Order: sequence, then structure tokens, then C-alpha cells
Amino acid sequence: LLLGIFIIMMIATSCKDKGFKPSSSGRPYELIVVIDADLWERPAGRALFDVLDTDVPGLPQSERSFRMMSTTPRGFDSTLKLIRNIIMVEVSPDRYTQGKLNYASDVYAKPQMVMTIQAPNEEELQKTIEENEQVIIDFFTRAEMNRQIRLLENAHDDYITTKVSSMFDCDVWVSAELNNVKMGEDFLWASSNTASNNMNFVIYSY
Repeated sequence: LLLGIFIIMMIATSCKDKGFKPSSSGRPYELIVVIDADLWERPAGRALFDVLDTDVPGLPQSERSFRMMSTTPRGFDSTLKLIRNIIMVEVSPDRYTQGKLNYASDVYAKPQMVMTIQAPNEEELQKTIEENEQVIIDFFTRAEMNRQIRLLENAHDDYITTKVSSMFDCDVWVSAELNNVKMGEDFLWASSNTASNNMNFVIYSY
């Protein structure tokens, strides 16, 4: 028995040493910007803030696209490295000759998306951010949508999927929490019907 426990511990340690990634943290559409504190308050930093502070399009009320946090490179510790969406801002005339965006996934945790914005100076940084405003928004929006798709693939309500397919000839995945269903002519409404986490899905044709 002791030998078996020792072997299991050795396997677990080996897996960790070979690049095991912890689970990422944070809520959907939450991200952290890693940037020098002074730069964050100057025009280039404010340009990035304004991009991330835009409203979600199409909603009847104002709602921000992302929940933002910021930290300095020195304050970017092991806990913050677990956040699911990260933007790294790097300004260095010695390392960069032009502004550009780089992307990486699962750098510190999994699943995780990391964007690095590089520039030789603050003017070029601001220009790069302003020219790639939609690219920055779309990158993290698609990342969150893909995460939700993967979750729903493994945890969706088969009953609703089957009903929608037969009634409307289309395929949908909705959360298994939406287990209260009402149907009418060319109409289906599913609800979680809980006070703490009220979610609704409605589909109809006319």
C-alpha cells in the first residue's frame, strides 16, 4: 500500500513538473491589464482604458464589455497570473521598433488568453491601441464565447435541444439549469426560476 501511494505521488509530481497548468480564475469578461502605474494614467493608457470601457452593443441599457482590473508588472503575482484574460503592456525602445499585438493561450493557467501590446514608445503604443480597438475587443469576446461553448457542450439540456430542433428546425445548447419549460404555438420559454441565478431563454417564430 505504501509503495502504491509513493508511485502515485511520483506520477503526480512528474505531471506537475512537465507543465501542469492550474485552473484559471475570474468571472466571464473579467480581465486584468498589466501596465506601469504612470503609463496607465497617461494618454496611451487612457486609450486602452477607453477601448475596454466601451458598452456591449445591442443592449437596451448601458453595460460595459469587460470588468477591468489593473496592476503593475511588479504587482503581477502568482495569484493574478491565474486570471482568465490578461493584457500585458510593454514599452521599450531597445526591444521594439514598431507597435504590434501578440497572442498566447494558457500561459500561466488554463483556460487563459493573454494579449501583449508592444511598442517602442508611448506615442506608438497609443496609435497601435487606437488602430486595433475592435481587434482587442473581438479577441477577448471570442475567447469568452468559446469558453461558454465548451461548457455547454458538456452540460446542456438535451430536452430543450430536442424540443427546439423539432419545433424550429435549428440546434441550440442552453444551460442545464434552465429546467422549467413552457411551450405554445411556435413558442418556447425555458427558465432557471431561481432567485439567486435567474436565467431565461425564449425562442419563437412568426
